[in-house]
Amino acid sequence: MGITNQWMKDLELPSSLQSINLSFNRCKNITDEGLENLSEDLMPLGSLQSINLDFSELDITDKGLKSLSETLKRLSSIKHIRLILPDCYYITDKGLNSFSEALRNLNSLQTLSLDCTQQRITGKGLEILSETLKTVNSLQSLSLSLFWCDINSYEWATLKKNLKEINSLKNINIKS
Repeated sequence: MGITNQWMKDLELPSSLQSINLSFNRCKNITDEGLENLSEDLMPLGSLQSINLDFSELDITDKGLKSLSETLKRLSSIKHIRLILPDCYYITDKGLNSFSEALRNLNSLQTLSLDCTQQRITGKGLEILSETLKTVNSLQSLSLSLFWCDINSYEWATLKKNLKEINSLKNINIKS
């Protein structure tokens, strides 16, 4: 049976939790409903500083990523985010835009690692992400895995220009 949406709903996390690392790689029983449940579980964790979520090959959509993003907006103590979304074929620029919008509120964010290796993420979504990252003054380290993303040379140039404008950035790792 494994981990299900209901398991995510029944997850009880201590309110003092500072770091969470969850991997649901190829767990076909987790859908948008599971992400919504996880988002509700994370909401009261005001001291959460690090979040590492692996959603590799799940059937989640922009709706699930939006739910998670809405929660991230409210977790202002977050310093480190690692979000792994390869082969989540139903995540598009719309979901990436929701995630980008959440980053605007994270004034303590120091490290962002995002793996969105898929064909439905385009340069337009990455342009919005990089524009948003310019507003995150605490960002020191950025890692992006963009294999199979649909990015043209103009969009690469815009990404490069935007990243250059992030004065706090000390480490950049981009894989394409």
